[in-house]
Amino acid sequence: MLTPKDIVRLLIVDASFENAEMVTNLLRNMGFAVRASRVEDEEEVREALEGQAWDLIVCAATPPQLSVTQMLQVLAQSEKDIPLVVVIDEETDPDDIDEMYADGARDVVLKSRPLRLQHVVKRELRDLESRRARRRSEMVLGESERRARALLESSRDAVGYVHEGMHLYANRAYLDLFGCHDLDDIEGMPLLDMVAPEEHSRFKTFLKEYNAREGGKSQLPLKGRKLDGSTFSATLEFTPASIEGEPCTQIVIRDEAYNPVAEEKIKQAQQRDVLTGLFSRPYCFELMEEAVSAARAGEKESSLLYIALDQFNRVRVRVGIGASDLVITDVARILQQYCDEKGLLARFGDEIFILLVAQASDEQVDTLAEQLRQAVDQHLVEIGERSINVTCSVGLCRMGENTPGVQQVLERAHKACVKAQEAGGNRVERYSPVAADLTDQEKIKQWEIRLRQAIDKDGFRLLYQPVVSLHGKTEEIFEALLRMTDKAGGYIPPEEFLEPAAQLKLMGEIDRWVIAKASRVLRDRHQAGQPTRFFIKLSDFSIHDKNLLPWLEKHLRENQLDANSLIFEISESSALNYLKQMQRLIGGIRALGCCFALEHFGTGLDMSNCLKHLDVDYLKINGAFIENLLQEEENQTVVKTIIEMAKEAGKPTIAEFVSDANTLALLWQFGVDYAQGHYIQEPNELLSYDFSGDIQ
Repeated sequence: MLTPKDIVRLLIVDASFENAEMVTNLLRNMGFAVRASRVEDEEEVREALEGQAWDLIVCAATPPQLSVTQMLQVLAQSEKDIPLVVVIDEETDPDDIDEMYADGARDVVLKSRPLRLQHVVKRELRDLESRRARRRSEMVLGESERRARALLESSRDAVGYVHEGMHLYANRAYLDLFGCHDLDDIEGMPLLDMVAPEEHSRFKTFLKEYNAREGGKSQLPLKGRKLDGSTFSATLEFTPASIEGEPCTQIVIRDEAYNPVAEEKIKQAQQRDVLTGLFSRPYCFELMEEAVSAARAGEKESSLLYIALDQFNRVRVRVGIGASDLVITDVARILQQYCDEKGLLARFGDEIFILLVAQASDEQVDTLAEQLRQAVDQHLVEIGERSINVTCSVGLCRMGENTPGVQQVLERAHKACVKAQEAGGNRVERYSPVAADLTDQEKIKQWEIRLRQAIDKDGFRLLYQPVVSLHGKTEEIFEALLRMTDKAGGYIPPEEFLEPAAQLKLMGEIDRWVIAKASRVLRDRHQAGQPTRFFIKLSDFSIHDKNLLPWLEKHLRENQLDANSLIFEISESSALNYLKQMQRLIGGIRALGCCFALEHFGTGLDMSNCLKHLDVDYLKINGAFIENLLQEEENQTVVKTIIEMAKEAGKPTIAEFVSDANTLALLWQFGVDYAQGHYIQEPNELLSYDFSGDIQ
């Protein structure tokens, strides 16, 4: 274990210099040489973790810029095995202490109990050294197993193990080559005795140079000498090895028929994928085993990039099986251009590539992944006279001291890649061990932190999608769509954060954030002479929020906003569940001069009954009917029924999720008033649609 003569590398997370000095002096009083550093916020913590190795982290219970939970999340994401101890005050809530343990703190100690802190530090340093020793043992075992496999695979060759010039072990082929009956004939025999006398000088020079290099593979052609004194020509191949944990040298002896150039070509061919020329899947596993072993030993950290082409089955159907191989080879060439000297690139599956990057920070890996994604996205694959565009999703995973094994690394990177594809593809996603392994309660706690920061620090964004008239009107109407930003500046889709926000009862605050943000944008556009209107979604929480209408009235008055420019919407199913509350809400909103819409309309059991009780201004037809409108006659019947019913009630209809020109043309024939969807324009942060143009 670490003893007082060793240097303890101590990281202290505390805003107080006095507290940090107290902890440092405590360890020094125990006799340790301490190399300490104090940090306060998440950025400093990440830089410290990436910058060097640490033996212990001592964290204050309530640092001003970084909670204990956040600190533990950052530590888990770093994949480093560092014990973390929390120092608390007497006033700390017992429930908070329980959460610290649940989040992964090794121990929680009162600041007023320095003697106990000393015992905890001793224990944690001892346990840390035990874990490091265990990893070293596992490495040795893994190395022995690999050597054993290599020995079995090459059993036709003569293989021996020597240490300081003396034989420790030899296989049957080795014994037969030198004319020995069994291991006793050779055990303890100097290696020099098995070399022809005229080769002694050259052999000694070779051994001296080989030992000076401290490892690596080397070959030496020479004449060997059998026990009976006869000689033979052979090539000796020297490789560092170990037996029972002790270092030694493995010697493989080839006869004259051995052709190292030919064998090297065969080996290289086996390492390469036939189609792309990249490293092959089997060799990729070998590279990953080496990377994981080095990371677990604390020698060299690596990152794995799992790159998958998006919706490749569709590409294969579109261009054919033969041409799909051309797509793969072309993408492989693009990836190789960006990966040269940055990492080891392999083809891992049909449309899957693996990139191993060593000694790079998370930021550098994130940048490289984004470069690869953009390179694929911007490239056109030429197939005959056609050009097609493909995209890829990239899953990232770091390998560190806590990395379990190759299979787990692959699963983590694959999981991140799948998450990126499920979010729409053509994006980069980093695996988060904390998010993946948290309990439901812990996940909600994590979301509470993120959502609170988004509300308080403007971490949301509004995207805008045009709602366009199909009958010549040039009204400038958009739907304001809420997105949450991640650390990389990308968007988190609402289906990920709205459910935890509802569980945390934050939807009321989020609704008001959207209204306030949209109102500011509308006010600026109105002042510039642009009569823009916005559809704004309200959550179920707002149905019951008795303070919403007074707040909205005050908000409209203070911003001098034309109330008619705001069109609030709630889903039909929510409206029917709370019919009386909805009548009050719709009546109050319309009394203020705003408009109201029902979205996802058409799923209720009695649509006419819904319109009878709820006096709304617009009906947005459920997008599920629109997406397969051309293929499903039943959907066409439902859409026609909704349009006819709406016309009788004097309510304009809006078709959501319009994705192609044929669907748009059919909707126009049916008499839909407005259309919205990716075919018209995808949501973006700019209000840039030209409503005077023809969308047909």
